[in-house]
Amino acid sequence: MVSGCGPLTANELREEVSGLHSNAAEGALMAHEVALNKSRSTLTRVHAQELSADNAASEEKLSDAIVSNGLQHDVNEAIGLADEAATTLDQLALDPKDEATAADAERKLMGIAAKLDQLKAGL
Repeated sequence: MVSGCGPLTANELREEVSGLHSNAAEGALMAHEVALNKSRSTLTRVHAQELSADNAASEEKLSDAIVSNGLQHDVNEAIGLADEAATTLDQLALDPKDEATAADAERKLMGIAAKLDQLKAGL
């Protein structure tokens, strides 16, 4: 969680990126279940909305944080990936029965999780 006092530290950013990674990985797993027609649409819709809201909150925290020049690029990357994941999760929530949409969401979210993993490793 990003603190409200002082500039954002690398450890705080790493923690936020870790949460974003968890959301993307969890979303990919959920999308996989939908693609296999093994998930209930109501559960998928609600959970995808929750994960998307978590990403939006992280995006907002990072956007509002005081950032040193050394972390600005990494913060911008995290914000972009959070937004991309939230958009993908929103698409899944809009059509939680569509197996093709779910397969696409799974692929996208796995890619986002991998990028977040790389970002975290570089912090």
